[in-house]
Amino acid sequence: MSIFLQPEDGDSYEYITDGAIMQCTAGALPCPIKAKDKGVMLGDEMSCSTIDNDPIQNQFNFGMCSITQKPCTGCIKLGNWENYKSNLYFDDHPAITNRSTIQCAMGGTIKFSTTGQMGEAPVVSGVKTYGDEAKTEAEIQFTKLAFHTDYDICSDEVTDFIDYKNFYVLTDNNECYHWLFIRENSDDYSSVKPEKIPFTWISDKPLELTATFQVISDETIEKVPLLRLQQQGEEEKKYLFKEQKAKKAIGKGKCDEFTVTFTSNNTPFKNSIQYIEDFVLTVECSWDDGKTWHKVGSTQNTLYITWRKPLWERFRKLNSEWTSTQVKNMSDNAKPCILETLLYLGCKQAHRMQLGKEYPSEFEEAVTIQIFKAFEGLEVKRAREDTPYRTPLTNSCMGYWRGHSAIPQSKIFEVNRSLRFLLKYGEACCGEWTELFLHLLLAQGIEIDLDNDTCAICTEYAIVEWGYPYTGRIQPYNYNLKSYRFSVKDAIYQKDGNITGTSHAQGNENAQRYFSDHIWVHFRNRLFFDPSYGEACIKENSTLQHYCKDNLTSIVVENRKYNQVTDFSAFNGFVVYEDIEKYIVCSNENLTK
Repeated sequence: MSIFLQPEDGDSYEYITDGAIMQCTAGALPCPIKAKDKGVMLGDEMSCSTIDNDPIQNQFNFGMCSITQKPCTGCIKLGNWENYKSNLYFDDHPAITNRSTIQCAMGGTIKFSTTGQMGEAPVVSGVKTYGDEAKTEAEIQFTKLAFHTDYDICSDEVTDFIDYKNFYVLTDNNECYHWLFIRENSDDYSSVKPEKIPFTWISDKPLELTATFQVISDETIEKVPLLRLQQQGEEEKKYLFKEQKAKKAIGKGKCDEFTVTFTSNNTPFKNSIQYIEDFVLTVECSWDDGKTWHKVGSTQNTLYITWRKPLWERFRKLNSEWTSTQVKNMSDNAKPCILETLLYLGCKQAHRMQLGKEYPSEFEEAVTIQIFKAFEGLEVKRAREDTPYRTPLTNSCMGYWRGHSAIPQSKIFEVNRSLRFLLKYGEACCGEWTELFLHLLLAQGIEIDLDNDTCAICTEYAIVEWGYPYTGRIQPYNYNLKSYRFSVKDAIYQKDGNITGTSHAQGNENAQRYFSDHIWVHFRNRLFFDPSYGEACIKENSTLQHYCKDNLTSIVVENRKYNQVTDFSAFNGFVVYEDIEKYIVCSNENLTK
């Protein structure tokens, strides 16, 4: 018999015991937990608590790790259990439940799929229906829907191109859909994928979809039904569809299926950006040529409408499936997919913006400025932050130089550093934050260059030590002087070389205070956007001097020859507080003239 707990939210959960099955998001195999002997039994099984986090004693082994490409047993390093039962102890340690999770330093998240208790109920409930059932007199049921998308959407947590659970499509008989009346595949359950599967569409393209219907009548059906598809909701503008008949007679029997393709006769959101969280379609049928209508079913999705076709081909393409932003779903013929947050942030922030009489270039600039406002509050949340589909790394927002990306940086960050890492783990540095903002623009079809629509700065120290190729200088360098670190935000170097104050950045009130290099967005060679700090400089003729004055507070300059290695253990130089840009090396020659 299982021992349940019933908290105030009404969602029951259970204690974990010896033998409970665990799954790791990066592991190839499930694994039973081996509980340590605590002298506390639940039924006939040993209880589990937060002390059960030793990879050897508790026998954690999930096979081949998809992150390290090595066996789990050779590299697993566990943190502490989270979401445990804080007010109940087994042998001085809090009990863990089927809600508990534990993070591996390699990047995987470990969860329970069973509790180990005798006679337990499954943790994941099984098949259920989505949308409305057809009226009996309709004689057919709306069962499947596939939008004719150019790109599908995947979770920010997708691991590789065969990570089916993190691709937001559903399967039935090896075909992919965006809605199913019944999800029979356990990998498609609403505990794994959202009830409202998200999809994306281009604003100037008529909406096209294929709907599947199933006979629910036991009687022989000779006629062909007339079908009416309608978009529901409070939006003033809606997609409109012509009534149409199925192309063939249905026949007899509940196993019979037929499909109908609908194409809207309008483009109600042309040249605009939209975020429709509840996109609902209903279908009705008529057996008497439109005199009487019967509801056949309804669907519910989340719709991201982009201004233009997303420039997926411009996304950062890296050699690794774990770091490339050009994600493909190998379960659906390698169909291109877009990470959801790249659509969510742009479409939600620029919702209802529409091209008017201004030039497209002016609209692009307005959209860019509007999307950047999501960064100004220093609390950028991913598409499904605070939901069951997000890793419990953070329940607030993404962070800059926090956690994995703070010094000392974690091994997994060093190996997989990329925009994908920022979206999956919620933490990264200036390069990844800059790429995030640029990809938001690409997702809206705004032409940018990932390498040239940026501005990078560094000190003389970075040129010598790291070989940066930047050459832009406001004044020639002095062989006897070498700039090596600048402070940012409210942090400032004192005359003795010590630094005081803090640096408030994305999701981190006390981020790294000094750097030898930094990168941000320089849009159209006109506008400065620094996603890491939520700062924009969008005045006409903005220069490097403007940026440095607004964002850098001081810079340390060493009294050393250019080719001499800096000694960080001793301060031998002076601090500059004005005209800091004169000691900066820039990637953009034009900004130094």
